[in-house]
Amino acid sequence: MLTAFSIIILVLTFVSLPFVFTVNLKADLFENSGTIAVSLFFVPIFKARIRVESESATEKNIVVISGKKRDEIHLNADKNDKKSVMALFKAAPVMSYLTVEKLDVEAAVGFAANAFSTTMIVGVLRTFFGALSAFLKSRQNIAIRNVIVPSYNKNKLDFDVEGIFKLSLANIINGFIAGILNKLEIKAKRNGKMKTRALKVRL
Repeated sequence: MLTAFSIIILVLTFVSLPFVFTVNLKADLFENSGTIAVSLFFVPIFKARIRVESESATEKNIVVISGKKRDEIHLNADKNDKKSVMALFKAAPVMSYLTVEKLDVEAAVGFAANAFSTTMIVGVLRTFFGALSAFLKSRQNIAIRNVIVPSYNKNKLDFDVEGIFKLSLANIINGFIAGILNKLEIKAKRNGKMKTRALKVRL
């Protein structure tokens, strides 16, 4: 009895314990190169090089190279494209259960021959990240820091993004159960409407 009780406690603790993922993204847009690293409980589990390739003027792909393995993410919303961004999120519904705990964004933007463009782009990025920070903070308790600085002496488009995400099995189980109950409720309502229509026809 004591053993079973201990196992139940361990299982419940495991289910309620959130998995902490750390994602670090570094990119130099002028050099068209970058790296992405993912850690679980701050232990590295994945690292890859990334770059952007253009198929045409409107079609661009993110190429992810990890060791000898090469994969692509197509930047489009085509539902029939198995490698599109939309298909990626659809194939991994678990991503909808991720909660953001911390987000750090550092960027250096500069055009050596055009100080005006540098200033304008820095202002736009600061406004964008300010609006994004306000939106995220309104939805959950999250620590956000963004530092965007101009570089007037050389061409520079560097980004360093680090985020800490949490994934709880309890949230996934609750979401799964809620989805089943929602489907059963919809099915029950449909069956109720069908019975009502059948009763009206008989009358």
